[in-house]
Amino acid sequence: MNQQEQIAAVGQALTLTTRIAETEEKLEELEGETFRGKPLPPKQATITASYPEIKPDVPFWTKALLPALIFWPYLIIYYFTTYKKAKDAEYERIKNSEEYKARCRAVDEDRQRRQAAADEQYQAAMKEYNETILPTYQKELETWTERIRSEITAAKDTLRDAEERLEALYADTKIVPAQYRDMDALEYLYDMISSSDYTIREAIEMYDKERQRRLEEQKIHAQQRANALADQQLQLTCEQNDLLQQQNAISDRARKDARNAAIIGTVQRHHTNKMLKDAFRKK
Repeated sequence: MNQQEQIAAVGQALTLTTRIAETEEKLEELEGETFRGKPLPPKQATITASYPEIKPDVPFWTKALLPALIFWPYLIIYYFTTYKKAKDAEYERIKNSEEYKARCRAVDEDRQRRQAAADEQYQAAMKEYNETILPTYQKELETWTERIRSEITAAKDTLRDAEERLEALYADTKIVPAQYRDMDALEYLYDMISSSDYTIREAIEMYDKERQRRLEEQKIHAQQRANALADQQLQLTCEQNDLLQQQNAISDRARKDARNAAIIGTVQRHHTNKMLKDAFRKK
């Protein structure tokens, strides 16, 4: 195989390998796509009634509570036997009165009117949902699904065709050994043989040297990072040791100061006691 044939074969291998990689990426994206979620149906509102609060007007403090000023337990007895019964009775009287019932009927009528309006609005929304929104969504979903399926099928066909052609190319030409059939190697080999007089064998030898050089650079960079990390760890350890020594020095100094203070105190007490004894003797 002459130089031009080598260039053409490696170039075709690179083109097919690139196409396979791009198609696999596109296929992964297509298979991961999802259509927007189904629109939720409208919610039906429930109108609740809020009846007027019943407030029994029963005074607590009456003449009957005068004994409580002298005998406070009477206050508790009065609450349960008199006041609470009167309050409950007044509550029931108001609840069963025509005036309160009329106010409640007005509340019910207003609730019914508002509920009817809400129901009418809900029915209109459901009609639009069932007749417009949902059919539109289903149609868009079917169109999207058909498009995705078509694109996935086309991508799979493209991928299968590229893989078959690349396999046949390698089988027919045997120009690139198996370990040099990745994108990085093919790009390097194609650049070398298409821009110079190097043969594919010479380009492979140069690629091996280049790959070895990259590996050595990676090892050097990794070792440099490890050394830098070790230096940082050593510096941190030294700083911790310095801090510990400073703390120990402070502790030692504090102990010495305390010991000296104790000695001085003892001496001072001794001198003070001696002076007191001497003064007592002179008397």
